[in-house]
Amino acid sequence: MSKCLSTIIVSVLAGFSLAQAQDVTGDWLGTLVRPSGESRVAMHIAKSEGGLKGTLDFIEQGVSGVPMESIQLAGPKLTFQISAVQASFEGKVDAGSAAIEGAATGQSGTAPLKFRRGAAPARAARKPAAPSDIDGDWTGTLEGQTYVFHITNTADGLTATMDLAAQHVKGAEATKVARDAGAISIEWKVFGSRFDGRIAADLKSMEGSVSAAGNSFPMKLTRM
Repeated sequence: MSKCLSTIIVSVLAGFSLAQAQDVTGDWLGTLVRPSGESRVAMHIAKSEGGLKGTLDFIEQGVSGVPMESIQLAGPKLTFQISAVQASFEGKVDAGSAAIEGAATGQSGTAPLKFRRGAAPARAARKPAAPSDIDGDWTGTLEGQTYVFHITNTADGLTATMDLAAQHVKGAEATKVARDAGAISIEWKVFGSRFDGRIAADLKSMEGSVSAAGNSFPMKLTRM
């Protein structure tokens, strides 16, 4: 009887030691699998007073620094909430703390999400070219939110990125930038949106509209 009890105690203590050894701090790179396709998610977790803190980056969308709330690590089970996108995650950390396999649940349902340790690859730099007459930073307001467009000429043509601080968007790269004399179109397929406008003769503003989800909204951009 005493030998059997000793075996049980050793097994329990071994399991407890394994749970205590789990360490999820550091950088993680995950793949979110949805019917519309796969997208990469970078996760950054650090220790904080009394627990853990962290942020998420949605790489293809250019969304970075989304705060994670209610991060809980109970043995191998990791859970957290992401109120900014009304979603949550629940997963299991492997014995070596090298992978986390689970699922994210949001407004559109539940999708598999698996993380492995590692940082997101740096964005490939484009070959520079002489600046165009509209290179620079442009800002505009839509429905009370401030957008900033960064336009740059490269050897491959005009490129643009977008910042929207209210939604943690920073450096979201446009899918396509097209210019025909005074007309300009900037498209972000990942958001299903496009800006179409006309460049003022003094090159200080662009006036046009943003199209998204079948709707169109007027928007004026001015140089910063």
